[in-house]
Amino acid sequence: MTFLLLRVFHLLFLLFPCSYLLSQTKSLDWEQIEVDAYLGKDGSLEITETQSIRFSGDWNGAYRRYDLGMGEKIKFISLDRKLENGTWISLKSGSLYYTDEFQYDQLRHEIKWRSRMPSDKPFDNTILVYKIKVKYMDILRREGGDKFRLDHDFGFSDRKGDIGRMSIHLKVHEDWKIPGKFENSLTFLSNSPLSPDQKMIVQLDLRYTGTEIKSFSPSPLRIYFFRGIELILIICGLGILNFLIYIYAKKIGIMDEPIRIDSWKLFYEILSDTKPEYVAILAESGMTETWMTRLTNEGKLRLSYSEKTNIILRKLVEDEAFSETDQKILKDLFVNGGREVSSNQIKEYYKSKKTSYSLNSDIERHYTNEMERLAFLEPRNSWIEKSFGFIFDKVFFNSFVFILSAIVFGLFYYFYLSEPLNSVGVGFGRFFASIPFTIMSAVVVSSFEDVHYGIHDVELYRERYFVSRFLRSLIPLFILNAFYIWSLEIPSEIYFYILLASSFLSAQHIIRLSPLSHSKQIKKTLEILSLKNFLSSRLSSSEPCDIPIQLAPFIPAFDLTFNLRYRSENLNLNDAEYLFPENISKQMELHLPNQTSLSSLGSSGISSSIVSNAGSSSFSSSNGNFGGGGASASWSDMEAFSSSARYSPPSTSSSSSSSSSSGGGGGGGW
Repeated sequence: MTFLLLRVFHLLFLLFPCSYLLSQTKSLDWEQIEVDAYLGKDGSLEITETQSIRFSGDWNGAYRRYDLGMGEKIKFISLDRKLENGTWISLKSGSLYYTDEFQYDQLRHEIKWRSRMPSDKPFDNTILVYKIKVKYMDILRREGGDKFRLDHDFGFSDRKGDIGRMSIHLKVHEDWKIPGKFENSLTFLSNSPLSPDQKMIVQLDLRYTGTEIKSFSPSPLRIYFFRGIELILIICGLGILNFLIYIYAKKIGIMDEPIRIDSWKLFYEILSDTKPEYVAILAESGMTETWMTRLTNEGKLRLSYSEKTNIILRKLVEDEAFSETDQKILKDLFVNGGREVSSNQIKEYYKSKKTSYSLNSDIERHYTNEMERLAFLEPRNSWIEKSFGFIFDKVFFNSFVFILSAIVFGLFYYFYLSEPLNSVGVGFGRFFASIPFTIMSAVVVSSFEDVHYGIHDVELYRERYFVSRFLRSLIPLFILNAFYIWSLEIPSEIYFYILLASSFLSAQHIIRLSPLSHSKQIKKTLEILSLKNFLSSRLSSSEPCDIPIQLAPFIPAFDLTFNLRYRSENLNLNDAEYLFPENISKQMELHLPNQTSLSSLGSSGISSSIVSNAGSSSFSSSNGNFGGGGASASWSDMEAFSSSARYSPPSTSSSSSSSSSSGGGGGGGW
């Protein structure tokens, strides 16, 4: 008895999974497919495809996808289902939630429809008949003259089921002639069932005898050729615009060479009230050394070492004796509120505040603001950079505004843009990739442009900037076109508008960042460059040095410290030692031979900051009484102080590690 029960349980165990698997078997194939095709006068191919689909299992429905060749277009017309009584009903476009609803994806060229509700029982060898109507455009390949060729796959090889029988009935318009045939209709039949991956290709030579042959769309290669020509013409137009700006720049003198100065009188006329800090900003050199040398020369500051690693900066005069800009710098520098401060104190203070600090950057920032306020220097940040800076600060870093903006734009796209864009082949992904990429490329390219026009730029790169700026202006043009130039489904008119929009981005870059808007600054930089050349010639000359000591701050500002050392060490001429900052205080009290009298040059043309009397003030500090006399710090000491006082918070970022035939496609269940 026990043996018998074990055998029964064993048998049930074997039969249950098999019956379960059998009940869950899914299959889908086509009993037959009938195709009625009509080649119209305009070369379009209208197809009515009647599919008899055999369902077995819990299929939701079926789909049909169409593959397009290069330059081909397709238009979905309708989808019908045949009822048991032989009548046809049209399926409705919907969400596929209900039976007999369909969706058509214009980008994938795919139709999907529902044949069964999830609550319905599975299909059991059920045959449903559907009729799909579509229209192909630009499907014929032009062979030359009035000769064309149809090379089309009326089947779809991307499927898993067999097609039991397939028939194709092709009729052509009377303007089309089939060589060797008198009739205008043909029938093609499959010799046997079509297994998956098998195609039903019809290849047919045609001759057009109508009068509207010019109305046919050109071949894809011809379209690409003309789009390339349009792109080249736009680039040439932008190049001509850039060249005209260059010609005008030469006309107004901003491409001229710096004038040659041959006298101290002319030197001071050009120098006028230019501060050494202005020169340092334009030369992008020796900012800290220039500022400290001037204030040391004026007897207002002094550096000294208390230890090898700790440098002390002392104020030798009251705050009111400093200019307004210098007072702002000193406020950030003297963090203890006293009259002396060490480099270690500065660093520790900003470290406790978790705030970056650099004396060099602080001096440059405040004097740049002063130069911009006095219209001496054009602002570096363009309007587009400021606009996007506002957007990033106020929108992207404000989560509420960002989410709200995204929702509003998403709704605008869904209700107003999606349908017209999809109809011309511009999908959601391409649109939302091309627009931000193009805009960001324009912003990034703009931010990389150097509109500083300092001494180095004007001296070496003025003409080169015209070429490099023109090439960079083409980046947004190429990025936007890269998303659309290859898409033949986009009409020529739409592509032309895209080309105009991208060319506008490039043109505004060329015009907005041209040197014409900085002509005043460039001319001033040319004057300063002529001053530098004059001082450089004085230092390299074998004649006795006659550079006034009041011009010592301009040596690091003009980046002439090497020239000064070269004169002393290589030319063995020690008559310019008084220009070194460590000798300034001592030498200003001595009579220097061969010095041109400042009064004879007309002191009205010299900045009061240059001719200030040094060592005239003193006061008591916490370490005792000291004044403006005595040895001063060297340029290397000044740089060491700036470096040792610099502080940058640690970064919080982290790191982590085919066939040439048209037609075809796919079909099946889902």
